[in-house]
Amino acid sequence: MQAACRTGQQKPEIVLQVQNNAALEEKIVILELKHIYKDYIQGSMVVPVLKDINLQVEKGEYLAIMGPSGSGKSFWLNNYIYQSYELGNDITIIDIGGSYRSMINLNRGKYFDSTNQKQFAFNPFLCDRDKTGRYIYIDKSDQESAEDLIKTICTILSYIWKRNNAMEPSEAAILRKSVIAFYEYVNNSSVDGTSERIFPNMIEYRKFLQNVFAEKMSEYEKRKFEIEEVVLLLEPYTEGELSFLLNAKENVDIINDDLIAFDMEDAAKKEYFPLVVIITLQMVIDKIKKREGVNKELIIDEALDFLNDSKFGDFIAYLYRTFRKKDGAITIAAQNVLFLKNCPPQIKDSILINCDTKIILDHSSYRMELPNLRDVLSISEDEINMIDSLQTRMVDDNTTKWKEFFIKLGNNPFVFRNEVSPFAAAAFDSRQKTVVRLKQLFEETGSTYAAINRLLEERRKQYG
Repeated sequence: MQAACRTGQQKPEIVLQVQNNAALEEKIVILELKHIYKDYIQGSMVVPVLKDINLQVEKGEYLAIMGPSGSGKSFWLNNYIYQSYELGNDITIIDIGGSYRSMINLNRGKYFDSTNQKQFAFNPFLCDRDKTGRYIYIDKSDQESAEDLIKTICTILSYIWKRNNAMEPSEAAILRKSVIAFYEYVNNSSVDGTSERIFPNMIEYRKFLQNVFAEKMSEYEKRKFEIEEVVLLLEPYTEGELSFLLNAKENVDIINDDLIAFDMEDAAKKEYFPLVVIITLQMVIDKIKKREGVNKELIIDEALDFLNDSKFGDFIAYLYRTFRKKDGAITIAAQNVLFLKNCPPQIKDSILINCDTKIILDHSSYRMELPNLRDVLSISEDEINMIDSLQTRMVDDNTTKWKEFFIKLGNNPFVFRNEVSPFAAAAFDSRQKTVVRLKQLFEETGSTYAAINRLLEERRKQYG
């Protein structure tokens, strides 16, 4: 990223800087801006806005990026992720639309495509085991993590059972009780050690509900918990077309992968999309709990439909809490701030309370959205005017030379300019015509680098 600089002034710097020294734990800088200048041109008059600005973003601060379609959100994120990864950060991306495929390929990262169902197979019941093989579903040494495991399973079960309807507190309590009882049943299935312990998955849980738990329920529980309905609704996930989803023998191992993108475009068209997002996020959580010694970043781009359900409130709070504890940061990117406005209160609060940094891109074609930014993100009228003045410079082939963006760090608003090399501009371009042409050139050359260079050569021949 580069910022605008007036002639004769010290060259601006935007530096992503990671420090892993434990002695500096109180202040670990992940983004540093030095000597930033910004002018607005109004006719023949130069209006200085920023004069030699220096600022820092420290570890533990959270980020929100808002920009409507075509504003350059994916391009900005590609550039940010690329620089962050180059500095040694651990990056995980959840995306809809394949905007990060070229950048992932350039850096030899791992790309998960939801058209490949096996890549998203998961088993929510898997957890650590002790020396005897018993599943440690309740860990007295880490009660919070143990409770989070139970909550995640209940979140998945409640979505399958209730879908768009809320659970009653009594229903939630009985559902939790059934999960704990299932683990006890599994662990006791081989008390003498002479037989194989039952393997916990959704198939076995459904059998347990039907054949064991139903007999142990009190009359009150039978009235409050329609077990036959739950068993029926679980059938597609145990015997039907969705049985692949929640019955994996082992979960995908991504612990040693430091650059990952999950493309949810195909899954987003399916009714079970929220489940895919939940299990993907749980895989990410399992990873960061075990990956020590590096700063970890999670970028969620447009995979936000699942946030509109209050049943996921506890899970979202769990996600943020885990990242805080494990030196991680979360970036939520969206085209429209209304997604946040319409979120259930618990989810909305989890995001806003944890969001120290807000980045807003060009809204020149969506000025009607500006009041929403003011109301939801507590943006002042002066800051709205700064956003409304953001500029873009295009070149002859209709590609972007640079774009300005608004950033609010705590209570401090600024405007900066994002400018990259022609190679990076092509690599980060998410426009359909560029994506399609790069895919064609990649099939011809077998190399992402070669494909981008061929595209640039084509543009030079066409536009000079």
